[in-house]
Amino acid sequence: MQPLKVVLLIILTCLPTYLFAQTQELKIAENLKEGLKQAINNKEYYEISNFFHPNAFVILEDTPIFHSLDEFKQFLKSPGAFERLKVNHVTVNQINIDSKINRLDGKAFIISGTAGYVLHQVRGKQLEVPIKWIATITNEQDKWLIASYQETMNVFDNPIIEQMRYDFYMICFLALIIGFIIGFTWKKLMRVGKNT
Repeated sequence: MQPLKVVLLIILTCLPTYLFAQTQELKIAENLKEGLKQAINNKEYYEISNFFHPNAFVILEDTPIFHSLDEFKQFLKSPGAFERLKVNHVTVNQINIDSKINRLDGKAFIISGTAGYVLHQVRGKQLEVPIKWIATITNEQDKWLIASYQETMNVFDNPIIEQMRYDFYMICFLALIIGFIIGFTWKKLMRVGKNT
């Protein structure tokens, strides 16, 4: 019975500390989340860089890999940052943080979650894009910053690919109609040519 009491004592002693640490880390992550969401929704994209560590490593969808904050800042300052996606701007519907937090040490932890982006396209259409993300948060001079960030999109549930597929089908359909019209007109002209 004695070893069992010792184990229970250790668990009861460590559990409040562990739960407090998890709560603190979740609070830190929530603060970063709200700051990022506000910057994105206010179209203050350059402000996003304030939440990242100077040596941050960032991987976003359809962009180069950023090996430092300076590279990421250059991308955020670029006027054509969204041109490849034919997007005017991006807003965030939601950012969810998973309850499981992996603590590395007293100054770093890893969090993950999901998010819902809305791409406001140049032609006026809006695409809702679900993503999964993972980030490493670290403490630098009493300030919590994102040291690495990566997001992924489901290839099989991807509204951008669905939109491209729809556009492709529409182009094929229009090409078919134009082909019928050209063929019909050509046939009429050939008949008129034979009768004269």
